[in-house]
Amino acid sequence: MKKAEITYLLEQYMLGRLTESESEALLEQTSQENEAAMLAVLQEYLETESAGAIPVDPAVLAQLVQRIVSVDKGLVPIRRKRRHWVWVAAAACLLGAGVFAWYTWTPKPPAIEVAQPQAQRFKNDVAAPAGSRAVLTLGSGQKVVLDSLSTGTFGKQGAASLVKTGSGKLAYNALDKTPAEIVYNTLTTGRGGQTSVVLADGTKVWLDASSSLRYPTAFGAGPRRVELTGQAYFEVGKKAGSPFCVEVGGMEVKALGTDFNVKAFTDESVQVVTLLGGKVLVSRDNVTTDLSPGQQARVSDHGGISRTDQADIEEVMAWKNGYFVFHGVDMQSLLREAARWYDVDVENRRKDNPKFYGEVSRSTPLSDLLKAMELSGRVTFGIEGKKIIVLP
Repeated sequence: MKKAEITYLLEQYMLGRLTESESEALLEQTSQENEAAMLAVLQEYLETESAGAIPVDPAVLAQLVQRIVSVDKGLVPIRRKRRHWVWVAAAACLLGAGVFAWYTWTPKPPAIEVAQPQAQRFKNDVAAPAGSRAVLTLGSGQKVVLDSLSTGTFGKQGAASLVKTGSGKLAYNALDKTPAEIVYNTLTTGRGGQTSVVLADGTKVWLDASSSLRYPTAFGAGPRRVELTGQAYFEVGKKAGSPFCVEVGGMEVKALGTDFNVKAFTDESVQVVTLLGGKVLVSRDNVTTDLSPGQQARVSDHGGISRTDQADIEEVMAWKNGYFVFHGVDMQSLLREAARWYDVDVENRRKDNPKFYGEVSRSTPLSDLLKAMELSGRVTFGIEGKKIIVLP
């Protein structure tokens, strides 16, 4: 295929206008044999874009680079914003299954050269975590490691029985509609852990790594209150006249039947609430804002609340879906998340803080994430023991 034809297909992809036949033609060109030529054409395209002739969405560009460097060329349909079907490469990519291409976005178009992995720097690789690493603290203070439990009912707390389901979830079955006493349990995940729980009112909660949830084993009359640290996704069970309230670090999220995500790690400077369905009220220091589906509230340490009308739901929910997804996230934020997931520390020997776009499976080793970031050509990493080193 001639260079002009390839350029046309790339432009159509970036604009979301590919027809099915054009998508198939572009897919044929993204073979391993044509990879270098495709990247060269894309580099020239970026240089054209930098002159202001062609608009480019950085997130779409990140996806396009991923398509080109894919190793496995199985066909997977993806629905584009303009409702065209685009047949693209399957998720196994240059650095192994589940790793997508990355680059930094700066005023100068980035080089698209793929950095070769440095086996020596990553010889002390860290495997993806296994198990929930969840601990349940009962009302008596007794601690139970969830991974050590067999399936079935394993106890009673207040007015609810405790069950470990066949899928490994923790569930509470209410025994009385009006409990005589309120007993609190706390579910905690360590670094590299994730778990979920079904509360006595039917509310489902997914808990991210380095997080904890304190809750009553059965809810009485009035508001249903829980306390969170870290990050969790809630699908709230409906109960007329009884709002569901999440308290975290001076902030309160009040909901009825609602689906929302709360991110409030102590090492982050803001608390973030993202609403997927229903309606919530976010409050702190006598300041309140309401959210509709797709909106996001960001609460600063000083108590101010800002609202975004179009939240990046894919990025917000990536942790629950088993991925790191970053659409313009800075390196330091990204590495904090990696540290929580892989149970490592970070030593940053650089002063800059570049932004990245891409997607990486959480089930891959730490080195895959770092190698993917190195595709930018602007950052280099090493692994020493249980520590990520950001090299100068």
